[in-house]
Amino acid sequence: MICGGLRWRSTLKAALGRGHTFGTKTAISIPDEVFVEAERLARLYRKRVSKFA
Repeated sequence: MICGGLRWRSTLKAALGRGHTFGTKTAISIPDEVFVEAERLARLYRKRVSKFA
């Protein structure tokens, strides 16, 4: 269990050291038709539109 915890900590430390944008979201503009289709698919698959990537 301790090894797993140490591995998690080193992974977190590496992720945090990559820059100031860790966890930052970026806004983009997409055509209305694309957004409407993404909303339709999100409802169909019971997912959030933001999860489509």
